[in-house]
Amino acid sequence: SNAELLAPNHTKYYLNTLDVLVCRYLKNHFNLSGYDLKFAAYLFVTYAIEVRADELYPIYQEILTAKESRVTVKSIILEEEGHLEEMLNQLREFSTNWEKHANEIIKIEQQMFNDWMLGLAKEVVA
Repeated sequence: SNAELLAPNHTKYYLNTLDVLVCRYLKNHFNLSGYDLKFAAYLFVTYAIEVRADELYPIYQEILTAKESRVTVKSIILEEEGHLEEMLNQLREFSTNWEKHANEIIKIEQQMFNDWMLGLAKEVVA
């Protein structure tokens, strides 16, 4: 629900647009459609989000530790690392050239993340 999301409209836009742009990229580069397109998009979008999580969760944990919080995200970090490894294995099976395409999709995600951060900043200030 919206109450559980940070900047809910921007978050939904980030996720939906990332999915659309990745589908478009995969259609153009692999000529996929239907289930094959959906599965490939799932792999690459999940990979991009896992890479982002791998960057953000350790920062979050550092802040929690510095503030002597009883909350921890260490188990989430381990879970995300495992999920990232799973995505890497599936991407290797999907294409021998997966890294080239993953790098392009990371660029797409970076732009979407930047836009999300701008939206988040506006909501925090408001």
